[in-house]
Amino acid sequence: MKKICIKSVILSLFISLSIDGNAQTNFSKIDTWLADNADKMGGRVILMIYKDGKVIYSHAENEMTRRQKMVGKFMAKRQGKEANTADYNSTTRLQIASCSKWLSAALVMTFVDEGKLRLTDTVGKYLPVLSQHGKGNINISQCLSHLTAIKAAPLKESLGEMKDINSMDEAIEKIADLPMEGEPGKVFRYSSAGLQIAGAVMEKISNKSFETLFAE
Repeated sequence: MKKICIKSVILSLFISLSIDGNAQTNFSKIDTWLADNADKMGGRVILMIYKDGKVIYSHAENEMTRRQKMVGKFMAKRQGKEANTADYNSTTRLQIASCSKWLSAALVMTFVDEGKLRLTDTVGKYLPVLSQHGKGNINISQCLSHLTAIKAAPLKESLGEMKDINSMDEAIEKIADLPMEGEPGKVFRYSSAGLQIAGAVMEKISNKSFETLFAE
């Protein structure tokens, strides 16, 4: 897991599109919305819409204020990095931080769709070390919902600790040692622990690394 290097603002747009394959769709309202709200997302934003494997809309707004640029430079300096104030475009790459959680959850659900895993499966079935530490009854659904009841350290601290871990087995051993703070399914704590466990389960089922599964 990498240290979070950027401040992420998550924006969900629910767009209902009724598109005729031969018709030109009018996205002017979306253009206006992006222009009006870019400042709330740090002054830079790009939205791309795909349909049937093709990009049917791509629009960027790059209007960073002087203050936003100063904050960006300050944060980069604290992290020992060069400030990036370049305009966003369709090839811009950024660390997505906790947005990776829903992508990881989507990968878990491909295993569910293929019948390789059930959301009700308990993790001890695949990871005995968790059973040995009283965590074997946690199920996959709870792993995806931050309901494991594992008392993980605050996110920034836990990310720092994970920097020195070199394998999924090491990560799970560290999680196995963490205390519980209640009954699984009844205590919510936002952390990476549940997704780490789900990732380890997929590795055991497939005999492939999480990175390979994710790429596939």
